[in-house]
Amino acid sequence: MEKRHTLQAFEQALSDLSAAVLIMTEHVQAMVASAAHVLLDNDLVRAGEVVENDLVVDRELETIRARCLDILVRYQPVAGDLRQVIAIEHSAGNLERAADHAKNIAKRAIADRNSRISADAAELFRQLHAAVLGALEDANDALVRRDVDLAHKVVRGDRRIDVLHDDLFHLVLAGSRRDTSKLKSDIHLLFAAKSLERIGDHATNIAEEVIFMSRREAPDGSIDT
Repeated sequence: MEKRHTLQAFEQALSDLSAAVLIMTEHVQAMVASAAHVLLDNDLVRAGEVVENDLVVDRELETIRARCLDILVRYQPVAGDLRQVIAIEHSAGNLERAADHAKNIAKRAIADRNSRISADAAELFRQLHAAVLGALEDANDALVRRDVDLAHKVVRGDRRIDVLHDDLFHLVLAGSRRDTSKLKSDIHLLFAAKSLERIGDHATNIAEEVIFMSRREAPDGSIDT
């Protein structure tokens, strides 16, 4: 009877942990979704909200890490259960860093209130943002549903994000050489684009955690990849 109660308590702890991560993913995705708009539309009110919401995500990370530690100490999970807890803790860390980058983009929007971004650069930035947001949403969905195929899709898609980032970098650099009057806005845009590219990296990291979590143990105790 005691063993069954312990198992039920462990499963409830995992369920509560997963629910907490789901809430955190929703908050981070909302921050990243706002990132392009606050910069391109000079939406300073929305930018301020993104900066404030980063504090909420920081607190959520602390809660999730505390719950992970409690599960590890209290139940001492092994094999797949252990990988699940570790993957969730690592994924939460990547979510928090993605939120930091979204906050940095918002701060650049506030710093460059009268931005002058060319139409071509703005369009490439939107494409990069859409690719990154899609990768983050897919990675989070893969984490929630334990969808390995979707996780692999996110990993493969990281190359497209890198290409879009490089294209935008070279476009802005070429424009700055022709017209130095937009130099301030160009610098902010390039740093914002780098933040987006880093968010894409964190989405890939989350996807890789899903793949790690799904690995099975072979009969000899090794991990089957």
